[in-house]
Amino acid sequence: MANLASITYIHNGTPGPYGLNTTIAEGTYPISSSSATCPVGNLSASDFVEVIPTQAVASHVAFCEIKASRTNSNAGQGIVTIKPIDASTSPASTITLQVRVYRNT
Repeated sequence: MANLASITYIHNGTPGPYGLNTTIAEGTYPISSSSATCPVGNLSASDFVEVIPTQAVASHVAFCEIKASRTNSNAGQGIVTIKPIDASTSPASTITLQVRVYRNT
């Protein structure tokens, strides 16, 4: 399983203009991969995760988090697993995704 590449954190989970305690990470999904992980800091079982592509790509498929593969942490070690929503592999080109974690506390 690969990680998203070139991850940048647009918002780090502290209160701010994107909403209370929201984390937004952006990274590149690997080519022809069935899943990828993204570290997101603190993560609880009740947090909501949204995966949004930020560019158009030929043969695009939608992506989602696999909640059963979530690594919860209150010490900044939370990890989400992302897969194409139809359980296929990703297209043969990279896709930039945003991973948004909304705190549900």
